[in-house]
Order: sequence, then C-alpha cells, then structure tokens
Amino acid sequence: MSPTSPETVGDLAVAIDVDAIAPARDRLRTALAEAGCDEPLVDDAVAVASELVMNALLHGTSDETDEVRLGWVVDEGVVTIHVDDAGGSTTPTVHAPHPTAGGGRGLRLVEQLTSTWSFTRSENGTRVTAVLSPGG
Repeated sequence: MSPTSPETVGDLAVAIDVDAIAPARDRLRTALAEAGCDEPLVDDAVAVASELVMNALLHGTSDETDEVRLGWVVDEGVVTIHVDDAGGSTTPTVHAPHPTAGGGRGLRLVEQLTSTWSFTRSENGTRVTAVLSPGG
C-alpha cells in the first residue's frame, strides 16, 4: 500500500503502565511502514506518539481508567496521531523548563516534529492530535 492510498487507520489501547509504551511504539512503527510511509516520517511519528502517550499516562489518567488510546490515520502520506485519555487537571502546554530539569520537554519535541498539534476536551477526557507531513 502506498502513502497515497485513501486511508490507513489504527487504534490501540495502551495500558496504564510505562512498560506498555514500547509495544505500542512497535505496533505503530509496523503499521506506518506497511502503509508505505518513509523511515524519517515513521521515526518522527513514533517519537511524537511516545511523548503523547507518556504525557497521557502521567497527566491524563484517573483511578477509574486502566488505559489510554493511541490512534492514527495515514491519508495521502500525511500521518495524524491522536491520544485519548480520561482528562486531568493540567492543560497540555509547551514549557521552557530549566536546563537541568529532568522533564518538561515533550511537547516542545512534539511541536518541532509536527506540522501542527492541538488538544480538545470533552466530558470523556482529553484528545491530543498531532499531524506530521512527509518531508517535515
């Protein structure tokens, strides 16, 4: 299947466990490669998905949830990733952390690797969406 195929769609439940991120990355990498995406785009999409899933695990879960959802669409070579979580008390925001801080750089990376990213909230939680285009 080429990246110009009408659409490739995937959806995956990711357990609330950092050990579940690597298998989710592997599944996404395989799906995007099978959809005909080039390696640099696949690498960027996997990095973005990893950051968004980790943020969802850290900031968007509650005692009532046992998973977050990772979804993707490939349409005419453009990869759209979304991560759904239960919502949380924080708002997804790009930070400028102190140089010695151990974290806080994930959304800055997402911002640099994507064409655009955004989030929406509903009564069901938060969805963060990121769009990656071939060639940057």
